[in-house]
Amino acid sequence: MANLIVKSITKYFDKIEALKNVDFEVDDGEFFVLLGKTGAGKTTLLRIASGLDDADFGDIFIDGKSMVDVPPANRNVTFVFQQYSLYPHLTVYDNLAFPLRSPRIKASEDTIKEKVTSVSKLLRIDHKLNNKATALSGGEMQRVAIGRALVRDPLIYFMDEPLSSLDAKLRSELRIELKRVQAELGATILYVTHDQIEAMTLADRIGVMNEGELLQVGTPKEIYENPKNEYVASKLGSPPINLVPVELLHKNSYPVGTKNVGIRTEHTSIEGPSELSYPATIRRVEHLGDQSYLHLTLNNHELIILSNPHSSYKAEEQIHIRFVSPISFDKNGNAIN
Repeated sequence: MANLIVKSITKYFDKIEALKNVDFEVDDGEFFVLLGKTGAGKTTLLRIASGLDDADFGDIFIDGKSMVDVPPANRNVTFVFQQYSLYPHLTVYDNLAFPLRSPRIKASEDTIKEKVTSVSKLLRIDHKLNNKATALSGGEMQRVAIGRALVRDPLIYFMDEPLSSLDAKLRSELRIELKRVQAELGATILYVTHDQIEAMTLADRIGVMNEGELLQVGTPKEIYENPKNEYVASKLGSPPINLVPVELLHKNSYPVGTKNVGIRTEHTSIEGPSELSYPATIRRVEHLGDQSYLHLTLNNHELIILSNPHSSYKAEEQIHIRFVSPISFDKNGNAIN
């Protein structure tokens, strides 16, 4: 495996600046996730790092070597696309073997058999090797697509939302499998997603992107607990963070310059009336089985918190909530430390 350095990458599409001087490093053996909404620049950055597209400015270093003049075929990297991109007329075995039979690699059939057998067992699809790709489920097809990347032993794996087309149950299962495989191989992975759960569960570190900018890099815990701004705070957490104007609260309880107060569900406690609590009205109770969402109105401002699923709260009921160690943001949306 190898490390990856993305240095001052800038990319224009006509007059639109799609990437704005992006810098970060992915350590050897690290699972690094780029998180952001559609259009944030994640896939563009992934394609530049892999060599499929060129940057207008900046450089990519793989294993300490500049990739500016190195074509993608010579970078010894592999790319897993959002769609399966399998050959439907081939068996699972032949789909997995295909990269190893390319004119560039020309592996022997004994080597191919060894690699395909090993990877198929790792991904738990060894019992499907004789099946045509068209006879597989969606989850199995995605395993084959990932396996086709794994057989090559590249320096770095680039993955562009490979689980996004699967249903929720399959995504959950494959997240666990992908993390297990990455840990067993010690693989270096740069992974793109818009799904906060994928980012939180897969990543060693997350890079949050918006409109071509890399806003913050850190572990899932660091970004969740200490976001740099309101946008980063909004990308992680379920239910999403509540942003409450400070004028609706006790102003002297927050730092000077606070515009909005970021309140996650763990920042709240339901208790009796006091000088430190706020009356709120329950608009709706959303029962989710293992937990319940309380949709509240506080001084005409809406917010959502979690509650015990066995609680008996009802719509129109009034409760009192207290905020413990919320996050303060200034008028520009930046966190106040």
